[in-house]
Amino acid sequence: MSGLRHICKQYGSIVINGVEWVWDYANDRPRVKSEMTKEEIEHSNQFKHNDPTNASHPPTAKPRQLFRCRPATHRQETERRSVVNSGH
Repeated sequence: MSGLRHICKQYGSIVINGVEWVWDYANDRPRVKSEMTKEEIEHSNQFKHNDPTNASHPPTAKPRQLFRCRPATHRQETERRSVVNSGH
């Protein structure tokens, strides 16, 4: 990722030599703000705020947690192996 892309995506905008670059959330790229129309800015803000009325970019669901328990420690795993191998 280029420097301008990275900074705009991280912070939302940056001014370089008097030109304001903003992150276009709808197109996922940096753009010069003065070259964007009002409609394009509003459309980008819908993506930024994850507006549920925007059908082309629905809110993302939280990923389901697969495991609730902690993984076994090395000692627990060693004890389990010794019991399995002893035949009890």
